[in-house]
Amino acid sequence: MENEALKPKLTKTEKLDATTDAAYEIIDRQISEREKKTALLKQMRLARDAATVASTSLQRRTRAN
Repeated sequence: MENEALKPKLTKTEKLDATTDAAYEIIDRQISEREKKTALLKQMRLARDAATVASTSLQRRTRAN
């Protein structure tokens, strides 16, 4: 009971600000995670495409001989 008396009460505006701040932190974290995932997928796609091109050119050289 003593702890409750010592805590200052938040105003409605302060409560809304805290909620808004928490929401923006969540959104920013999700954006960051999405950008990391997109970059990783792009890197993997480029590596796969490079391997496909290399494989295709090797097959063409083999068939030509």
